[in-house]
Amino acid sequence: MLPWKRLLRPLTALLLTAAVAAVPTAAAHASSAPTQGWNDYSCRPSTAHPRPVVLVHGTFANATDNWLTLAPYLEARGYCVFSLDYGQLPGVPLVHGLGPIDKSAEQLQVYVDKVLAATGAAKADLVGHSQGGMMPRYYLKFLGGASR
Repeated sequence: MLPWKRLLRPLTALLLTAAVAAVPTAAAHASSAPTQGWNDYSCRPSTAHPRPVVLVHGTFANATDNWLTLAPYLEARGYCVFSLDYGQLPGVPLVHGLGPIDKSAEQLQVYVDKVLAATGAAKADLVGHSQGGMMPRYYLKFLGGASR
């Protein structure tokens, strides 16, 4: 047996154990991570940035971790910034964007309506990553999102 093959089984077991142990820590991180001003429903769009920005995460991501860089960047420049979790599956913590596209688009529709009602804006800008760039097209085309 080659020397590296002897290490493969214990190394695989070690990595799997570490990954399983990290899930609660990662989930706690996502739920307690600072949003640094985004998802602030008291935010009112300015004349310079009249539309709130809704960030739509990708597959196997979530509303916090996917946007830890972009959301504070936009917020610091005067945008009202929001992000949602969509496409959750029962028993699957931390990572989302896993459900059917039509159901995820319905979740996006409800969320955009909530953002528009809270901010008083007539329209929102959607910025997506991966599935978050594709799934909103369903919302725009079939659920009346183009008018919002």
